[in-house]
Amino acid sequence: MAQSKDAKFEPYQEIKVEITEISDASSFSVRVLDKSNTYKKIDDAMAKFDAENAEELERPIKKGTLCATLFKEDNKWYRVKVLGSVGKGLT
Repeated sequence: MAQSKDAKFEPYQEIKVEITEISDASSFSVRVLDKSNTYKKIDDAMAKFDAENAEELERPIKKGTLCATLFKEDNKWYRVKVLGSVGKGLT
């Protein structure tokens, strides 16, 4: 697991984290939850995201493009990064 260059933790120190991505049983990403609300602005912006008025993505959509997608399970918008395409590609 890669650690942020600014993260400094003591061995066995307890910290609160939120899992942000799970690749498999041994590969995952987290963000440290702290009292400074570092991610509050991003979370608030995503909660207010309006797809109807959002800027259109340039086509074809390229690997590495940052965008938002609606997760059907909770009907919330999330930030995403395009990792690749399936089939004929993204149009």
